Amino acid sequence: MLKMNTDGASQGIPGIAGAGGLLRNEKGEWVMGFAAHLGVCTSVAAELYVIRTGLALALAWKYGYSSIVCEVDAKSVLQLIENGNNIHHP
Repeated sequence: MLKMNTDGASQGIPGIAGAGGLLRNEKGEWVMGFAAHLGVCTSVAAELYVIRTGLALALAWKYGYSSIVCEVDAKSVLQLIENGNNIHHP
């Protein structure tokens, strides 16, 4: 199992944004970290970007792992992912 923790934030709605995350193995050991400056966007867009980026990296590094667990701290982002809502976001 790989565990991914991510966070994205912006200074304003929209505003200068950044995001990052890390991957750990089943023992909690660090596998890799990642971060990005995103320019101007909302915090929701930053959160979605970093989740997508983290999942792409996790899949690329998945060697021998049976699952990927993703932890996010933004309820609205989790609801978008779970419900498949189609929204337009700046």
